[in-house]
Amino acid sequence: MLRCNLSVLLAERNIKITKLSKDTGISRTTLTALSSNHSQGIQFDTLNTICNYLAVSPNDLLEYIPFNVKIESDRIHSKQKSTDYYDGTIEILDKNKSFVFPIYFHVSMDSYQISIDVLFDEEKITENADIQTNLLKSYFAKLPVTFLHDLESDIVNAIEDESGTDDRIYTLNWDFL
Repeated sequence: MLRCNLSVLLAERNIKITKLSKDTGISRTTLTALSSNHSQGIQFDTLNTICNYLAVSPNDLLEYIPFNVKIESDRIHSKQKSTDYYDGTIEILDKNKSFVFPIYFHVSMDSYQISIDVLFDEEKITENADIQTNLLKSYFAKLPVTFLHDLESDIVNAIEDESGTDDRIYTLNWDFL
């Protein structure tokens, strides 16, 4: 997964997207999409302009992390009205190998807060559960904070889409870490 660090670089320099847009001529829409990691691509000219303006290299602006997260839409209702479960997977791409880890999201809701426990689903692992758990933990330990924050946002957005809830405070707990 490719991530853009534009929001971090701008925050470090106390620069707003509007100023960057005015100074470089790059549209605010493009910069907002890049800073929020919702962009589908970037032109070399745009990349060059941003790097020159911020005095950084493309390596500082873009970061590659061999991680894909898929949140499936399988919602499993529990007997309690305030609790749901969602199936998902975390796929780690490392060189020519791919590791897929089944996880589930245990969601507890009250009127103002949603607590999401991200749990490693060891029941779906038939071989080497301890080895795979340790492998997953080692990959998560390498993640930059900004990527983990984006990952949490993706999980929350997927659960909001499924459950139809929003405007609540979310707490994510990575129990397997």
